[in-house]
Amino acid sequence: MRGKVETRLRKTEFVAVTTDMWTTTSNNDYSSLTVHYLDEQFVLKHVCIEVVPFPEISHTAANLCDFITLALREWGIDNKVVAIVPDNGQNIVAGLEMSQFLHVPCLAHTFQLKVKDGFLNSKNISVLVATCRKLVGHLKHSALACKVLKRGQNLTNLPTHRLI
Repeated sequence: MRGKVETRLRKTEFVAVTTDMWTTTSNNDYSSLTVHYLDEQFVLKHVCIEVVPFPEISHTAANLCDFITLALREWGIDNKVVAIVPDNGQNIVAGLEMSQFLHVPCLAHTFQLKVKDGFLNSKNISVLVATCRKLVGHLKHSALACKVLKRGQNLTNLPTHRLI
């Protein structure tokens, strides 16, 4: 599959890249790179070229810069990148500042942060979020509470879900 992707990427003149980092519910860190390009018929294509764990490596700007620079070089597209779109995390933005690549903030993430800021500035919503966090925290640490929740879901014919 990698050979097919490399062949497709060799045929394109320009690519844009998106990158994201996340932590799973079991506290495993990952970083990803997705390449976006137009094929010969000018159809927008995208392919995830990297999803790598960061188990022992800190998410410092330098480490993220190295990860992105090396990955794009290994895929042979470092000279085709017109822009990289990251989330607005300080470490990834600083890492891209250290690199040779132009980066553009993610508009969707910017909107999300602004909406979140607006909600959290509301006293009622802040109290609601704090209460929900306490409830979820209690359920994560109490097997008995989880059993009570499951029993209540079953009695009311609701799907069995865990709170996140």
